[in-house]
Amino acid sequence: MPFKANAERRHRIPKQRFRARSPVCFTSRAERGTRTADRLVLEVEALRAERVTMHQGLALALTALSVATPRGGRIWTHTTVARVLERLGSGRPFG
Repeated sequence: MPFKANAERRHRIPKQRFRARSPVCFTSRAERGTRTADRLVLEVEALRAERVTMHQGLALALTALSVATPRGGRIWTHTTVARVLERLGSGRPFG
């Protein structure tokens, strides 16, 4: 019988693990990505107006301006810029 008691104990889930989720958890990744890309449209357009067109140049400029990355980081990479531009529908580096 001790084996059965141990088996039952293993399958119990503590109640404190089931917490109500905040509304932020209910938004999908795609929605958050689109919102972030929309937020960055003005910065990217302003940099393109200053003739910063390459992905690496945009990454350096966004890092220098302390613009947060889509995941909340501080340092932009050319890959992150390319993905944001692709989401915006203007994936080509030259404007």
